[in-house]
Amino acid sequence: MRVPGAIATQVEALCSRYQNFLSDGGDPANPRLFLEKTYEPPVAVKPCKHQPMWEELNSRQRTYLSLIFEIDQQRQEFERGNWHGG
Repeated sequence: MRVPGAIATQVEALCSRYQNFLSDGGDPANPRLFLEKTYEPPVAVKPCKHQPMWEELNSRQRTYLSLIFEIDQQRQEFERGNWHGG
């Protein structure tokens, strides 16, 4: 089976739990929940091309850019709502 490298270990662990369930006499028609309660998203394998520029900014500049981005996203969502609302 082909699995992205970022989640390969999680998929292997899930398959292992299912195989153990079957070997212990579990019913495949009524499987239990094999996913762990806590889910951690995979770590990005390839860094963003803008990461070096972000690292050069001081904390004030990062805060300003983050807030500007959030405000911009909210305004875009508002404008889309107005467009669709007539």
